[in-house]
Amino acid sequence: MHSFFGKIINYATWLIFFFFVLITIIVIIAQNSNPGDTTYSVKLGFEQVMVMAYQATGNEGAYQIQLTVKRLDETENVINTDHSHQSLNNLDNQITTTANTILQTSDPQKQQQLASTYINTLMTASRELEKTKQQLVANAVSPVVAAEPKLTASLPESTPVTEITLAAPPEAVRRDSSPTLAPTSVSTPVLPAVAQPPVVAQIDQTRQKIKNTVNKLNIVIDEHHKDNREENGGNDHENK
Repeated sequence: MHSFFGKIINYATWLIFFFFVLITIIVIIAQNSNPGDTTYSVKLGFEQVMVMAYQATGNEGAYQIQLTVKRLDETENVINTDHSHQSLNNLDNQITTTANTILQTSDPQKQQQLASTYINTLMTASRELEKTKQQLVANAVSPVVAAEPKLTASLPESTPVTEITLAAPPEAVRRDSSPTLAPTSVSTPVLPAVAQPPVVAQIDQTRQKIKNTVNKLNIVIDEHHKDNREENGGNDHENK
């Protein structure tokens, strides 16, 4: 009887072990996934678990900045696919989430440090998005080959030869057999209108969101600097 229950416990232990091993392998594989991949939802779910863990340790702000960098990398990876809009939406949401986390940080000094780090991260992201946008616009321009104007020569129609009597002095019949160049009109090639990919406009919206977020964070930093100057000025006045 005891051996029977022992086997059940042993089997259950191994089953749980292999289950956790399988979950670990899936989570590791999912870390390199992008929007549209099968394991991408696993990646997002694992990130939410990590957010709760960092909240408990008080380091959520730094982790949210890392997630912003991840969202940017994903956008670069899928910008030429049907999942580019979803990826940019994810990046927009992450920009807002990270900014709100920093603004809600209670420690003023830590908040200032996070804000400065995040501003640098966002400025880098904006430059990368601009490069991506320019590349998309360049790829959308179709090469236009202007047709070279060609000169066409028209030969004059043959003139019938009339009889010449012997009484008349022979005269050389001169015929201009050289071809004459007919005037041709050279048309200026019309360049086709370039249809920009719809994702280009969304990139501009994301860059505008980045600009607005940076402005908010700069206000926070300026307020901290102002408070520090007032505090230092008060201390100098007391020392005098």
